[in-house]
Order: sequence, then structure tokens, then C-alpha cells
Amino acid sequence: MNLMMIKRFRNELMVLVAALFMLLALGYKLSAKGYVADQQQEIQTTMEEISQVVDLKAVWSDKNIDKTTDQFKTIVVQNKIQSFEKRSKKMVAKYSDLDVKDLNNIAKQLFKTPVQITQLQIQESGKEKFTMELTCIW
Repeated sequence: MNLMMIKRFRNELMVLVAALFMLLALGYKLSAKGYVADQQQEIQTTMEEISQVVDLKAVWSDKNIDKTTDQFKTIVVQNKIQSFEKRSKKMVAKYSDLDVKDLNNIAKQLFKTPVQITQLQIQESGKEKFTMELTCIW
């Protein structure tokens, strides 16, 4: 009797199997489309990061950075500079008796200059007077 039922509803079973197969194919298509969208987004993000790295490499390999660090010698008066050394892409500067205006000028210049700050130490040495030690590389 089972075999006769199968033969009797053979066409309906084929339609059911085909519909099931279509639903599985639709699910696969949607998941593959989402995967492709995720991969495209990841590739776009990677391309943007590479572009940023190339731009930063151009900034960091600039030959004029050495000249712009010379401004840290002239940004305050000479008697406030304890020491200033530049050696092969490294600068060490020590300032004393800085007022708030001088400290702000140095900080502004530091943020404008494309250098990596390895040490920045600011201590209050008196009322409205500061001592600053700065080490940076490029």
C-alpha cells in the first residue's frame, strides 16, 4: 500500500522536493550574498588603511622634519633652554622657568610637528613656572 501511495502522489512529491531544493538554494544565495558584502567591506577598509599608511610614510620620510625641529630652539628665549640636542633623528630638549604662554607655544609647535614623542615631562617648579623635558624621534 505504501508503494502504491508513492506512485499515486509521485508528481506531488517531485514538486515538494523541488520546492524544498528551491528554498535551500535561496538560503544559500542570501548567505553567499551577505558573505560577499562582508568581504567587500573588509577589502574597502583594508584599502583605506593602506592609503593612510602610504600617506603617513610620506609624512614621516620628509627631509624637512629635521629643519622644523630647529624651531624648538627659537620658540623661547635662550636663557630658558637648559639643553638642546639633535642626533640622527632624535631630539632632546630641556627647558626651565617656562611660563604658561611659553609652555603653550612649545605644545602647539610639538603638535604641529610630525614627530613621535618618547618622553614628555612637565613639572611645576614655582608659581606659574614650569620645567619641561622633551624627547622625540622621527
